[in-house]
Amino acid sequence: MEVPAKAVMSPEQQADLLQYMRTGLEWASGDISLDDVMKRLGSPKRRTEFNNDIEYKWFPYNLMTISFAYRKHQAGDETPSR
Repeated sequence: MEVPAKAVMSPEQQADLLQYMRTGLEWASGDISLDDVMKRLGSPKRRTEFNNDIEYKWFPYNLMTISFAYRKHQAGDETPSR
C-alpha cells in the first residue's frame, strides 16, 4: 500500500483555515446565519440532503473539507434548527 505524500499548507492557507473555523464557531453559536456563511465561503461545492438533514461542503485548495450540517426546522423548511 502506497502512503500519500503529506500536503503542507502555506501561511495564507493556514490563515484561511483559521477564518473558516471562526466562521463555523460564529454559525454554531447563532451569531451569523447560513446565508452569511455562504457569503463568506461562496457557493458550496456539494449539497447533500437526507430526510431532514442538510449538509453543505467546500473543498478549499483541495487540501481540506469544510462541512456545515444541520437538521431542518420543519419538513420543507430550509431554516436550520438550533
